[in-house]
Amino acid sequence: MFLMSFLLCAEKAFAVEFTIQGTGEVVQNASGSYNATAENLTTPSFEMNIVSVSTSGGPEITYDVRITWNSMRFEYDYGYYWDPDKHIYRTGQTGYQNGGWVIDNHVDWHNNLIAVTNYSTFPMDAVFSFENGGSPMNSDPYASGSVIGIFSDSNAELAKYNLLQEGRNGTHTSSMTTATMTLETIDKSVGTYYQNIDGPFTKNMYFALSGTPDPGYPQEYKSVGRIIVNVSPAKNVYRRD
Repeated sequence: MFLMSFLLCAEKAFAVEFTIQGTGEVVQNASGSYNATAENLTTPSFEMNIVSVSTSGGPEITYDVRITWNSMRFEYDYGYYWDPDKHIYRTGQTGYQNGGWVIDNHVDWHNNLIAVTNYSTFPMDAVFSFENGGSPMNSDPYASGSVIGIFSDSNAELAKYNLLQEGRNGTHTSSMTTATMTLETIDKSVGTYYQNIDGPFTKNMYFALSGTPDPGYPQEYKSVGRIIVNVSPAKNVYRRD
């Protein structure tokens, strides 16, 4: 069977977690809203999936953002293959003649999940992007239709056959190569807190690969890239008493 497997993270158990911690202070703008400034920020030593963090904050704020992700293993099915025992052609795991990215157990709400929880006392933004790296998936990674990483807060949106076929410069995928989420503070029981949105403090982001890898690229379960998550204080935050 013409089936190729791809790995986006180091060989680790499910639910790998990193914590970003620091302190900070807030400054009131002329408009009456507040922005944060940074000092004493510490960042963890990151590996394959999450490789850079930019955060701002100071003495009145405590930053604590936890990022968890799962296996990030993906498989591409090249379509019909020859069954030498039955002397017939069969479809691969996708069931499509021309193949495609295998959705079952890969783009499935679990394998491709990145969860971000904000335990800070200030709302935070998280920006997601993908970089090709490690084993290449195409001889020309910048050609139209080559493999790219895409994000959505809806796994159902990602798990669409046509979307996963588009690749670079696709009609829909071009706007999905980065994604941003804003997370509210986890504890609003204190008398004063800073609010950007009246929304959840934990959010899920989902990831998939889109496009057609060249046959033979890469070898089985080689790392093919990295997901980058940049975390920073939300802008134009309001103080609520």
